[in-house]
Amino acid sequence: TIMGTFEGDFSGNLIGDISYFDDNYWGRGWAWDDEAEYYDASISPLSVNSNIIKVFITPGDNIGVAAIIRIEPKTDLIQISNFAVTSNSLLPSQLSVTRNWKERDNHITVTGSTPLQSKEENFSLSIWKPELFALNLFKEKLELHGITIKGKTLIDSISQGKILFQANHFLDSVIVNINKTSNNLSAENLLKTIGAELSGIPGAADAGITLMKQFISHIGIDTTKIIIADGSGVSRYNLISPQNITTLLRHIYNDKNLFNRFYSSLSIGGADGSLKNRFTNGAVRNNIHAKTGTHSDGLALSGYLNAAKG
Repeated sequence: TIMGTFEGDFSGNLIGDISYFDDNYWGRGWAWDDEAEYYDASISPLSVNSNIIKVFITPGDNIGVAAIIRIEPKTDLIQISNFAVTSNSLLPSQLSVTRNWKERDNHITVTGSTPLQSKEENFSLSIWKPELFALNLFKEKLELHGITIKGKTLIDSISQGKILFQANHFLDSVIVNINKTSNNLSAENLLKTIGAELSGIPGAADAGITLMKQFISHIGIDTTKIIIADGSGVSRYNLISPQNITTLLRHIYNDKNLFNRFYSSLSIGGADGSLKNRFTNGAVRNNIHAKTGTHSDGLALSGYLNAAKG
């Protein structure tokens, strides 16, 4: 929720209320040195653009000159140090784009080289304090439309003032974003939202996990033999067997109302989402509906396949 303490001259403050979630930005067991990676985006009830910034780099007009950098979405919150140069067209691209995760800020450094006449390259990084990211984008959009906020941009956990704007998503669209595009942040935010709605504010991952275990215990899975550490699967503490997964998929299949919503949220092999470039030929094309799972040392896939005999 975005709060405002405005008077007629818009001299008040713009306040982001983040009290809906607890103050834990990360999932349990996430690697501390992955903080700047786009797939480890900070968890916040005030999120926008998957809490990531995209950095686009193109070569300059001549060899030796600085590379050209732009970011999306454009915002004054991000500072960029550009040390990248334009190199000979015969040389490979050697770009590095990093954020200073040790200092916990939004300062991005670009180094290396990009060949003359090469195509634009892009990199994605997570945002530190994403609620400030959301507020700044909102403030800058207001300014673009002639509305100036003269006060401060603040984050608070206690609502003060009148609610001017709220943004929400239908659950089905959130599930599609989780399963079809494999969006980790959506999964983490949904886990905490479940905790907030059913166990009380502030929403916490542990509360959401407790509710998840209650459900999967009800459908016949022994929760003493699994470990759920987060909502997305980023944590390497998560442990579950293929048998447990198929038990869950079978239960969903047998509940037609649940199945239709879940099935339509999954990637389709050779067609869309995280499976767009897999299962592109033969009888499996457009026939596998599944969810991917990826770590540096492991790949997983679970879902549904229509066999030749139906």
